[in-house]
Amino acid sequence: MRIAGFSAAGALPGTPGQDGDSIDIYAPGVAILAGADPGAGTSPPAQGWTQAVSGSSVAAPLVAGVAALIAAADPGLGADALRGLLLKGAWSGATDLPPGQAPDPRLGRFLNAERPVRQALAARFSGTDFPPLVEIVRPRPGLGMPAVQMGSRLDVEARAVDVEEGIGCCAPRWTVDGLARSDLSGPRVGIVLEQNRTYEIGVTVTDGAGQTASDTMAVRARP
Repeated sequence: MRIAGFSAAGALPGTPGQDGDSIDIYAPGVAILAGADPGAGTSPPAQGWTQAVSGSSVAAPLVAGVAALIAAADPGLGADALRGLLLKGAWSGATDLPPGQAPDPRLGRFLNAERPVRQALAARFSGTDFPPLVEIVRPRPGLGMPAVQMGSRLDVEARAVDVEEGIGCCAPRWTVDGLARSDLSGPRVGIVLEQNRTYEIGVTVTDGAGQTASDTMAVRARP
């Protein structure tokens, strides 16, 4: 997790006589996928067209978008409370980082899009236990029915989230045509489909309170 070369770094944390939080929060701003700029030309781009853009003008809307999600989670929040959740829920560049990320000594807070929204929901609905959510994210949904060669390995992945327990809250359990497979557990598994037909791949998760959620995907195995 590094500050981009074009970004202002602000005062270093712990600098005598300076505010170590002179930049309240950082956000991703390098090679961010964005939709087409409607003012960039006279011809409308193809549906679904995106471009990779960089800059602080890209990072700022990401922060604003997360703030909007917090407000949607709890519309009664005032500006100060919303800002507090946004900052409190951010990643810390020193002690609290996503997996595999190395700290940047100049970094104070880095935008976390999930944690403050979850905190806002938990506070608003205190005493309510939400069911988890799970989605099969590989093969990529929305691109039609995936097809694989008979006897080859199909790699599938699911992503689960729970308001109370966060992302990766629950261990996914997989099924093939509704039948549980004891050898298929975890967020990423490989399944071999032997017959020339369509299969239904399913995944189920259970949160700490015993509530469940599931998702399914049809996959075609062919010669």
